[in-house]
Amino acid sequence: MVDSHDGYFICVPFRSSICHENAFLFKTTSQSTRARSGLDYTKIIIIDNDDYIDAASPAIIKQKEYTEMTVNLQRIVSEVLA
Repeated sequence: MVDSHDGYFICVPFRSSICHENAFLFKTTSQSTRARSGLDYTKIIIIDNDDYIDAASPAIIKQKEYTEMTVNLQRIVSEVLA
């Protein structure tokens, strides 16, 4: 989720199988060796009301995917906002 200064959130979903190039594809996870897993830019949603975001229920993300995402966060945000 990318927080915008305009008062909305850009949400990019994790996907386990991506069949196109419009995505950030994981390279170091076990899932990425079997399928093209990553963040799918074609499935982005924009939320303008934070009532839809439940901070009390954290998302469950595989540790290696989380690490690869955080290491590449600047690249991902620039690709999302491009």
